[in-house]
Amino acid sequence: MRKYKLVKEKKVTYPLDKWHEVERRAAALSMKTGTYIRQISVNGQVINCNFKDVTAVMNALRIIRKNIN
Repeated sequence: MRKYKLVKEKKVTYPLDKWHEVERRAAALSMKTGTYIRQISVNGQVINCNFKDVTAVMNALRIIRKNIN
């Protein structure tokens, strides 16, 4: 038992086909299944940002900043 923190929990049971769908969606977002379920239940949506393409833009802005100064 936690001494100072009030925590409630709920057991959720999925049919096997639904569970595979939840696992597939969590894997698509590179999240653990439990984390995905927690995020979806609290926020109603999961936002996954991919910043791999932003590196080129950030490098260009860094060069521009150096030229301005």
